[in-house]
Amino acid sequence: MLSIEETVFLKAVPDPGLLLKFGFSRNNDTFSYEVRFLDEMFLAKIRIVIQDNGKFTVTGKVIDLDNDEEYLPIRNSNIAGGYTSKVKYEYTAILGNIRDKCFKSNYYVSEQANLITRYIESSGKSKIEFPWIKAPDAGIFRCSNQKMFALIMSVDYSKLDPERKDAVEVVNLKVNPRDVPLLTEKDGFYPAYHMNKKHWITIVLDGTVNYDTIRRFTDSSFTLVDKIKKSSFQGEPLNLSNSHWIILCNPHYYDVEKAFRENDQILWKQTTRIKPGDHAYIYVGAPYSCIMYKCVVDETDIPYEHSGKSVKVKKAMKITRLRKYRTGAISHATLARFGIKLLVGPRRMSEELIQYIEENLEKGL
Repeated sequence: MLSIEETVFLKAVPDPGLLLKFGFSRNNDTFSYEVRFLDEMFLAKIRIVIQDNGKFTVTGKVIDLDNDEEYLPIRNSNIAGGYTSKVKYEYTAILGNIRDKCFKSNYYVSEQANLITRYIESSGKSKIEFPWIKAPDAGIFRCSNQKMFALIMSVDYSKLDPERKDAVEVVNLKVNPRDVPLLTEKDGFYPAYHMNKKHWITIVLDGTVNYDTIRRFTDSSFTLVDKIKKSSFQGEPLNLSNSHWIILCNPHYYDVEKAFRENDQILWKQTTRIKPGDHAYIYVGAPYSCIMYKCVVDETDIPYEHSGKSVKVKKAMKITRLRKYRTGAISHATLARFGIKLLVGPRRMSEELIQYIEENLEKGL
């Protein structure tokens, strides 16, 4: 159960300058304030600790000046007497005044929900809207075509996982339907709550999934929904159907396994008209000679100058690993059955090959 202080400052961020202007004293990261109330019969002692990372805590005490002891009845929810209620009301009003004058308001409780909100708004993609009277804390973001690409709201965790309780803030995002079974196997990803589970997923915003990953899926959702967007290639319309590509890796020059052990998202040389939302299957050469990874393309056309003995790079793309296949499962011989006998650069995959991989390899993993 939340304390009085936690409840009042649930969606707020302190401003140190405003705290000092209000009358708080400061000792390093701690801000302190005292004020008497109810005809000077009680003393409110309030302490705010602000950490370097921006996180903060607010604690307080109400002292009964008749005996110089903390007045604890206001902390007991089972006590609802008239006098106790009056003391609690006046103390809460003091906290509310501090919040209104010294804190900035947040839309949400969780840090990730607020980070995603600020990221979307600062990117110029959209401004948050709260369209539903019955769900006043549910915020949506729309593309220029007025279609929603993100929804942030609070839900009961048990709606997602029967073994979890309490409220949690989540974001609903659009994804490629083919990725839904893969994503919902990962921690923090769930079938979409109150939305089409074939096209949307729900990501919990409690730190289970790191912020950068959530941000990438937010960008991808925007790309999938914003059907007015044009391609950067000579002004031609963007092909909205996601393509599947085979890209090559020489293990003698690049240790892709080590790279993915260190991070789910990596930079990769871009040499074709691949676009965000496409899938990239990494074919690792001898001694493996097979497709080892399925990835989603998060960002393309990134300026990147690199020149080495084995490779020259002028632009790069960001890709995120979705799945690792067992070694040899999609061998060169398998690719040859689908007409891919020679691999010398990125190439599109046929629908027959994609279907073969999904039906024979992904369903059983």
